[in-house]
Amino acid sequence: MESADDAVRDAIEAGANLYGERVTDSQFKSLVESTRNKLDSLTYTEQFWRAGQRDDAADWKYLLTTGQSVVFNFEGLGERAVSDVAQLIMFTLRSAIQDHCKGFQQQGRSVTLLADEASVVAEHSSAIIEWLRSKGRSFGCRMIFATQQPKQLPEEVRHSLLGYSTKIIFGQNDAPTLRDLSKELSTGGEAWSESDIKNLPRYHAIVSTEVEQQGQPTFTVAVTDFTGRDPRQESR
Repeated sequence: MESADDAVRDAIEAGANLYGERVTDSQFKSLVESTRNKLDSLTYTEQFWRAGQRDDAADWKYLLTTGQSVVFNFEGLGERAVSDVAQLIMFTLRSAIQDHCKGFQQQGRSVTLLADEASVVAEHSSAIIEWLRSKGRSFGCRMIFATQQPKQLPEEVRHSLLGYSTKIIFGQNDAPTLRDLSKELSTGGEAWSESDIKNLPRYHAIVSTEVEQQGQPTFTVAVTDFTGRDPRQESR
C-alpha cells in the first residue's frame, strides 16, 4: 500500500518533469502544448460538457436507455476542436454503451449511430469503430457511416466499413478506392469492374446488401437530387 510520503514523492518527481530547474521554457512549452490545446478545445465547446449543471442537460445513460435522438452539430468549430470533441464523444459513448446497453440486441432494442462524414470520428477512434462493428452487436449497436473520400479514412477503418452488410456506393475516381470496391463487390461471383463504379451516372449508386445474413444480388438505384429539387415539389 502506498503511504502519504510515497504519494508526495511521486508528485514531486512528476512535477520535476515540468517544473524542474533543468527544464527550459521551450521544453516546458513542448511538454504542455498538446494538453493545453485539448483543454482549449473543451473550453470553446462547453455546451457539450454541462450535464448536471442545467435542468435540460442529459447524460449518456439517460439518452441511451430512454431511446432519445441526439444530433451533434460541429458547425462553426475549428478543425482541431472538432477532432478533439469527436474523439471524446466516441470514447465516452463506447463506455456508456458497455455500462448501460448490455443485452439490448436480445431485448430487441438498438442504438443507431449515424455519421455523415466518417473521417471526422475516425481520425483518433479507429479502435472504437472496429469495436462497434465486432462487439457492439450484442449491445444493439447499428452503424450508418458515410464518407465522401474513403482515402481519407485510416486503413483499418476503411476495411471495417467495407465489411458492413449493406454498402451504398456512389461514383469514385480514386484508383486505390476503385480497386478495393471492385474487389469487394465481386466476392460473391458477380463481376463489377472499376470502370462500372467510376462511370456511374450522377445521382446513381450501387447497393450491396444481405437479408438474414444471406448475400443478395448487387443492384443499382437512382437517387433523388435533394439539393436541386424544387422545394415546391416536396409536398407533392
